Amino acid sequence: MIALTNIIEFLSLIQASLGYAPQHLEPGRFCRFGPRKSGWAKLFADGLGGVFGDYRQNISSRWMARQPLHQSPAELESMRRQIRQAAVEREAAQRAQWAKNAERNARLWAASVSAGDAVRSYLAQRGLGDWTIPSCIREHPGLAPVFPDPSYSQCSARSFIGCWRAWAA
Repeated sequence: MIALTNIIEFLSLIQASLGYAPQHLEPGRFCRFGPRKSGWAKLFADGLGGVFGDYRQNISSRWMARQPLHQSPAELESMRRQIRQAAVEREAAQRAQWAKNAERNARLWAASVSAGDAVRSYLAQRGLGDWTIPSCIREHPGLAPVFPDPSYSQCSARSFIGCWRAWAA
């Protein structure tokens, strides 16, 4: 059984290092937490060690319930193995998330069209009408502008600028 003091000590170290810690931590499971889920932690199943960090702050660290001087060579090797395994799991999860993001981005790009009249009129109103619109500027047909006045809700995303000017006038 994992000692509650080990969990509390691990969470306290995370709090002190990152400025925030997870509300709940299940031993043996990778956990994401914090602002934009940038923090991560894993308390090993035996409760005697763990790893944690933050992607945005570029921090990664480890924790052991007992100091290395008081551990046997077998315990130290077990800790090293668990740390390596946690790193492999974290990297696999990150690669899976990147692949998911790439698929979503590809679907959005395929559904978008070259920038049209709305962008041209926007640029023209600012004295930039002779600018060539780069091909990387695209419009997604699912773009739904937020209109502060319900009377302008019939405007499409493409005519948003004109509708906004009419409302703001």
